[in-house]
Amino acid sequence: MKINQKKRLGVLISGNGTNLQNIIESCRAGGIDGEVVCVGSDKHDAYGLKRADNAGIPTFVLAYNELQNLHRTSPGRIGLHIPPDFNLLDMIQKTGFKDCEKKRTMLYIRAATEYKLLNQLKEFKVDFLVLAGFMKVFTPYFLDRFQPDPFKPRILNIHPALLPAFPGTDGYKDAWNYGVTTYGVTVHFVDYGTDTGPIIKQKALTREDNDNFESFKNRGLEAEYALYTRCIQLFIERRLKVKLGPNKERRIVQILQKK
Repeated sequence: MKINQKKRLGVLISGNGTNLQNIIESCRAGGIDGEVVCVGSDKHDAYGLKRADNAGIPTFVLAYNELQNLHRTSPGRIGLHIPPDFNLLDMIQKTGFKDCEKKRTMLYIRAATEYKLLNQLKEFKVDFLVLAGFMKVFTPYFLDRFQPDPFKPRILNIHPALLPAFPGTDGYKDAWNYGVTTYGVTVHFVDYGTDTGPIIKQKALTREDNDNFESFKNRGLEAEYALYTRCIQLFIERRLKVKLGPNKERRIVQILQKK
């Protein structure tokens, strides 16, 4: 009889890694039927890398900053790192960027880093990718290769806001400063945009009268841990079906009943 193998998760972080810690613990406790096989970060000093080390999980650092510094000091050398299948015009078209030197350089650097990331994920035989506070946006170069079918995405992200409200880097702070009475967290698949991918699940929270920003944010973080665990497991169970919505202009996620 064939034994079902646990899914192999790659996790990307940029900071403290509290969601990473929750994912590791959920995998080991059985809440997620998977195994974190590698953890990457765009920052050498991200504390989440230490969490992975403590758990015996291999780590690596994505060299965005190193390549940026290389370009500043030796602009001509950046070409040495461009992937052989990189198509600048295709990237410009898909991102909607204005074709200027600054944007071209950014795409070169990111694609060069993503080329190495693709090789890392292949080496670790990663089934799907989980973003846990990863503060970089992937280019179409990476997305087209790691998840070529937009209806079969393989990258999940959690965002600290009720999307489409407050996309970007600091959803909790944006919601707090705006003065909302209802806020929350969103788990979604990743596409070309910034926090624009099909939404899997959301959890709404209420701002309390006696809240300060710390209690407001901490309530959100607790919601993140439970929601992300649930959504990752739904993905593993193949219960998330991406399809066109009623207006046929955007993709939505249907959660299937458990067989």
